[in-house]
Amino acid sequence: MSTTAPSCDGLSPEALARWAHRGQHRLTASGPRDYIEHPARVVGLLVAGGVGDQEVLAAGWLHDVVEDQASRVASISPMTPPASPPRHVDKSADPLVIRQTAADVIAGLFGDRVAGMVLEVTNPLAEEGAGDAYLDHLRDLAAHGSPGALAVKICDHLDNTADLTPSDKDLRDPMQLARWRAKYAPVRPLLRTARSLLDPAWQAQMLSPEV
Repeated sequence: MSTTAPSCDGLSPEALARWAHRGQHRLTASGPRDYIEHPARVVGLLVAGGVGDQEVLAAGWLHDVVEDQASRVASISPMTPPASPPRHVDKSADPLVIRQTAADVIAGLFGDRVAGMVLEVTNPLAEEGAGDAYLDHLRDLAAHGSPGALAVKICDHLDNTADLTPSDKDLRDPMQLARWRAKYAPVRPLLRTARSLLDPAWQAQMLSPEV
């Protein structure tokens, strides 16, 4: 993977997402796939749900970069010229500081609203060890989140839960699939009535089945 930082001149949200997630993979039933396919599907769902707001679509492309690739995004200088090396990021620094630096890069490129929505949907650092931190975050987002961020989170949730039933020759661990279903099942009721920018009828229909 190239370590060359992308030029900020004319950089699109999709291009930044593709660079940030380069080399990252997501396990599917048939094997690993490029991670960028996930945000691409999220953006497709946003469009299918009636969202035409370009800043929300930008947040759809970028919704996982602060959570998964904060150091990489933080390495981009707002004045980065083409084909320049990334600026140094101290990976031993406070992860919250690195996340905020990445969000500042997004704000500098695409505006405060896009960066704000990305931060709204970014899971807390405590998710892995704090048990209820993930669900608490989703409860707060469902109750108080901006309509744009809620649209992104709903479409993220729909894609994350689209294929959690084991199939023949499935390469994924059935126990892991069960853990994912248990993780996402209590989230769906929270999102059904969330006031997002999605078409209400589309949102209700897509979220009506249980996980």
